Amino acid sequence: VDLVGGTHAALTGAPAGKFVMNFGRRIIVSSIVGSPERIQWCVNGNNADWAGLGSGYEDLRAAPGGVVDDALGGISITDESAIIIRRRSIWTMSRSNFADAPFEFTRRWQTQGTESPYSFKLTPLGVMGLFLDDVYLFSDTQAPVPIGTAVRKELLNAANLEGARAAYDRYLREYRLMIPPTTRAGVTKVWRYSLADQRWTYDEFPFDISDIATEYYTIDPIIDQVDDVVDTVDIPIDDMGGVANTSGLILGQHGSTGKVVGQLDDGNMQDITQGSVTASADIPIEMELGELTPGTSLRRVSLIEAQVEHDNANAIDL
Repeated sequence: VDLVGGTHAALTGAPAGKFVMNFGRRIIVSSIVGSPERIQWCVNGNNADWAGLGSGYEDLRAAPGGVVDDALGGISITDESAIIIRRRSIWTMSRSNFADAPFEFTRRWQTQGTESPYSFKLTPLGVMGLFLDDVYLFSDTQAPVPIGTAVRKELLNAANLEGARAAYDRYLREYRLMIPPTTRAGVTKVWRYSLADQRWTYDEFPFDISDIATEYYTIDPIIDQVDDVVDTVDIPIDDMGGVANTSGLILGQHGSTGKVVGQLDDGNMQDITQGSVTASADIPIEMELGELTPGTSLRRVSLIEAQVEHDNANAIDL
């Protein structure tokens, strides 16, 4: 893919697969069409050569003739180790010292299974992702530990687990998880797990979200002087347009006029459409209060007052 020229072309000899990662100076393709348990890689340092010395593939089975388990993608942990997410197990992929067999594969842990390959993200604590029974934290050396007990009932009741998307915000140190509904409902929850206090919260947006991501980059100050020009330039990435910002959560939306990209920042939520900028989206603030029962259930507690502090640069109605 030539991002400058806006062109793309198929690599001769490259397999057709569902997931791609970069590991060991090679392009790794998994869930090969026709062989979902297969992982295939190119020659060392040459992603255009899929037949030379050092290229190859591996059919991941626990034993000869073992059960076929789809390879749902991989995550590079270090320069020497990667994790392979499979539908019912977790494997590790490590570099070897043999040019013709550059990788070693080890089946690490059996799991309850997952239908959410795009929910797995690397964080400073390890890999986090959604399985069929909970959200788990694990690494190439640490067995899966459940971290979603407080929210798993609502998460697992969702009908579209396969569509789950996740992102890691390294500045806020939060894992974000979103499961889009099977039909557009006009509202989407994005769950947040804080690595600092190990608690779950969520943001509710009054529109349909199809994907989330985080992006951080710096901009030359001179660009601030030509915002009006930049805002009218289309960015042909998945037929979506966007304006530059310094950081924040990127929300891929289904707008009434087509695909939309939103940038979450400290000021507001700006909907960006292809070639034009629409009005900001109003996001209401809601507070739900329930009965508080500290200590023992035999002690009656009454809620007397609740206070909410909210800072905004603009005048708002309460």
